Amino acid sequence: MTLFFSFLLNFIAADTVNLQQHLSASTFYEEGVASKNVKSFNEILKKNAGKSTVFKLPVGKIWINASILIPDHTTIAGDDKGSEMVVGNARGDFTEGILVNVDYSLGNATMNHNISLVNFTINGNNLDRGDKFIRGVFFNKVSNVFIHKLTVLNTTQEGIRVDVNNLSAIAENIEISDCFVSRRNYKDANIIVRSIMNDGANSAFWPSRVKNIVIKNNFSEGGVYGICLSNVSNVQAYNNTCISNFWRGIIVSPTCVDVLIKKNRIDSAGSTGIHIAFYGKNIIIDSNTVSNTLQDMSGKGYEGQGIKCYVGFSNLTITNNISYNNATDGIAIEGGADGRTFLIENNTVNNNKRHGIRLLSGPFVINKGGNIRDGKIKNNTASGNQMDAFSFTTEDKKYTIEGVTLNNNKLINAKGFKKVNVGNGIKVF
Repeated sequence: MTLFFSFLLNFIAADTVNLQQHLSASTFYEEGVASKNVKSFNEILKKNAGKSTVFKLPVGKIWINASILIPDHTTIAGDDKGSEMVVGNARGDFTEGILVNVDYSLGNATMNHNISLVNFTINGNNLDRGDKFIRGVFFNKVSNVFIHKLTVLNTTQEGIRVDVNNLSAIAENIEISDCFVSRRNYKDANIIVRSIMNDGANSAFWPSRVKNIVIKNNFSEGGVYGICLSNVSNVQAYNNTCISNFWRGIIVSPTCVDVLIKKNRIDSAGSTGIHIAFYGKNIIIDSNTVSNTLQDMSGKGYEGQGIKCYVGFSNLTITNNISYNNATDGIAIEGGADGRTFLIENNTVNNNKRHGIRLLSGPFVINKGGNIRDGKIKNNTASGNQMDAFSFTTEDKKYTIEGVTLNNNKLINAKGFKKVNVGNGIKVF
């Protein structure tokens, strides 16, 4: 059963509380009204904690000045005519975000369950506390999360964040769908799902604490990343649009397993469109369109690609994508740690400012090896790229590109194949 249908069943069976009696909607901010809204909302949520309850927001702007704490088995639903929760004063008790699960801060494995946010707007109003930025949604250690048709505007930290920060807790079944997140000129990701990592250098593999994730049909504008997946497993991210994200459109890093990235549209990312890094395993990148990355923000030639994968990947599939007019390469696979077993097939790489498809071996980034092995590059089309259609290079002769075959690729108005210091590990036929 999908989370959507599970939500519908819970919605039908749940008690309903109309919050029009408890919350005041108004055009302009008043401190007293905002304080009363927060107090009333948190009291009625606490009163109904543990019961399956749908809380229906009133029409209009609901001003707040502190966090709303959400318990288990809670659905917050907006009115079809428009319900908007707006931060009017950021100096209040905003713990980690505007909407936060009630047990987020417990330093143990205590979980919350069954929380849904549906069909309303959260507006951070460009405000922060000075000492702390404010997220839109912050859920830590929550299973069965359904976030649907939520609009998040102008939060000074992440728009939607689902997290697990305890090695003894596992969160499962997260859906974020049909949401609109716009955060121009702000730090951190618009949408992020992650679990704890004890290794700041990303040099080891850490088991995921967040599993079974669907991120679909969302629009993500601005922020550092459009969508960020960190140390998660069993993920589907599809039909999302990521526009003008400061650094990357979609980033999958580190140690993510069993991830499908499909039919997404990414345009004008600051440095890379789709970025896979640090021990990704069983990653499929299929039928995406990526264009117009702005620059190589590494300053070393390592970024600026439409699609990039590096540092210790295994079982990587890149198929049926269109990658064009990017700052460096259309598609790139790089070393940093040994990467092996990949397929690059049926992609179109056009008018990129460096190569169409590039393989670069070497020990850069974390110096944990840097060989690239066991790959097939076939049935791709390259045209109009400013340098070679295909480039295969090593930064250090101790590292190689081996067991890679090129078969039946089509070049249109393009230079051919460039090989530098890679020996006989590449076969073209």
